[in-house]
Amino acid sequence: KATATVKISEAQPPTLEKNDEFEYADYIVVDTTNTNYDEFTGIIYGIDVLGSNPDYMELTTLEDALKASTGDDNHIIIEPNDQGVYSTGATISIVNNDGDVLESYVFVYFGDVDGSGDITANDAFITEYYELTWEGIATYAQYVAADVDVADGSPTANDAYIMEYYELTWEGMDYQYNLAQNAKYNSYKWIN
Repeated sequence: KATATVKISEAQPPTLEKNDEFEYADYIVVDTTNTNYDEFTGIIYGIDVLGSNPDYMELTTLEDALKASTGDDNHIIIEPNDQGVYSTGATISIVNNDGDVLESYVFVYFGDVDGSGDITANDAFITEYYELTWEGIATYAQYVAADVDVADGSPTANDAYIMEYYELTWEGMDYQYNLAQNAKYNSYKWIN
């Protein structure tokens, strides 16, 4: 399993807050109110790791964006999701100088429900299947990723349609940051 490793220094661990010196800090949303996980402090979203927003396409990795936003590359450990991809389901840990985890977050990329690193028809299928059967979405991160219209706080056929249309045209889905800004006001009711 690949991990973005970072060295541990004597500096203090960062807090995941806006760093005004980082040009794209406004694009990163750290949400500690929307989590159904006991093991995670919250969700990080808004970072466009797939490059769909031309305004900040140079931010191609989760690691680069987080390290640049916090100004610290010594206390952040990023692990890929279960498919080895730094997309939905990847975890971000803030550690102290001894390597103890202080906070742990899960990353969500809206539309990438299966965590493959792309928005595809499979993501749309999982979303539509979940709406019909309440099966197929195994984690809270997937549940949030499936709500690409962020209108109702749950995955629906409309979300699946948006994903399918986006895969075909690269249009019809808002930027990750805009989706994240709206999602943090949703009260997600995940049923697993």
